[in-house]
Amino acid sequence: MPSLFLSQMKSSTLAAHLTPRMKVCVELASVYLAGKPRRVNRILRTSAHTHALSKQFFAEVLIHLSLLLGFPTMIDGLERLRKLSGNSEYEAQSRKRSARQGKKLFNRVYGSQATRVLKNLKSIHRELPEWIMKDTYGKVFARPGLELAERELLNVIVLANQKLERQLYSHIRGALRCGLNPAQLLYALDLSEKITQTVHPSGAVIVRKLACR
Repeated sequence: MPSLFLSQMKSSTLAAHLTPRMKVCVELASVYLAGKPRRVNRILRTSAHTHALSKQFFAEVLIHLSLLLGFPTMIDGLERLRKLSGNSEYEAQSRKRSARQGKKLFNRVYGSQATRVLKNLKSIHRELPEWIMKDTYGKVFARPGLELAERELLNVIVLANQKLERQLYSHIRGALRCGLNPAQLLYALDLSEKITQTVHPSGAVIVRKLACR
């Protein structure tokens, strides 16, 4: 099936735009989306050996995925990581995580739309803004080990696959605000499509639309 994302761009050219860490983010999210958790082991082994990626990095990717794919996915991934790397725990650098820190990260993702988004969340459920600030951004996004751009890349891949277009639009904008460029997002979406064997063209459409602004 020809790619809908890169009809006029060569994948080999865009591949260089994704760092090894970003590629692993896409691969781990995509194998779980595809229902192929056994492939996680190979991704962990290969990328740890080839790119010397740390246990902390893998753990933080899996912890972040709990926000998008649930605790069962996180637990499965962390268990596989523990079996591959042994029982030793990594030492995350100390960082106070709070709703205040969460708000700073939320504002980086949503920019000038942050107040409007919070107002909309409150209209959906009055406790949503507190949950988002304290639990999602304050406790997970604020954890060390992943760059905000990498977290937004995870969000984009999962939301594109789930066809949650309104949230996808917001997080593509967030990814661009956090330093990713359109070529990186297009390549990541194409890579995810190849792993999951599903077509979700809305992601590329949104990227191209925002890139033209």
